Amino acid sequence: ANVTGDGVHNIGQLIKVENERRRDDHGGLARHVIETGNDMRQKLRNEGMSLRSVPDKGQIVYVRYTSNFNSGGDVEEVTELIHGDTIDLCRRISKAMDIFLAGIDIITTNIARPLAETHGVVNEVNTSPGLFGYFYRARNPERGMHFAHIILEQMFRAADR
Repeated sequence: ANVTGDGVHNIGQLIKVENERRRDDHGGLARHVIETGNDMRQKLRNEGMSLRSVPDKGQIVYVRYTSNFNSGGDVEEVTELIHGDTIDLCRRISKAMDIFLAGIDIITTNIARPLAETHGVVNEVNTSPGLFGYFYRARNPERGMHFAHIILEQMFRAADR
């Protein structure tokens, strides 16, 4: 979860504006709001800031230690950017585990580079990935793929074999 400074508003105000925008996206279903709490206050304190700090214009302030959708983080559609080696690895993992539909969580600093180069890792493999939350709630849905359509096509193709 993060906010971008405008040089005028404090972090608490920026969070309020961001949360209002998130509630308006897709009828409030787009993304989780950024909640304030002890984790946030500690993170800001460790960065020498508080909810009353006014970040410089364009300054990105990460306000949580956790980095996920449920804690107010953003989901960004990056399917077209994934490096081919990573795609191949995910296919091998799915095949080795005999999973038809897998959601494979990757941690890396750059999804467009091979995991070995970025010291990236496979964090977990989900056999029932939450497609709606992670694909249809992306902050850049215009780049999104229509996963339900793709999955159904693959299922029907597999059934015909």
